[in-house]
Amino acid sequence: MGNRLIIISTHRIRLKGNKVDCAIVISDPDVLDTWFSSGIFPFSVFGWPERTADLVAYYPNTFLESGHDILFFWVARMVMMGQELMGELPFKEV
Repeated sequence: MGNRLIIISTHRIRLKGNKVDCAIVISDPDVLDTWFSSGIFPFSVFGWPERTADLVAYYPNTFLESGHDILFFWVARMVMMGQELMGELPFKEV
């Protein structure tokens, strides 16, 4: 899954008279990043990766309503992850 970085502290420092912004970061192994977790949302809420009764009953869904500001970014990820991990589109209409 790769490393996830979390900024725990930010500082403004000087290097040879120039201001430089830097961040101290650590990897948190117990956190899904927002873009990945939004992509698996349509099936992960039903117990995926297990083939639960809810997953069978409710995936794929029929309709997704989304705001226009996130339509491309989040919906595209849902479609790609649904196709790749579930073998079918997560919904028929947006």
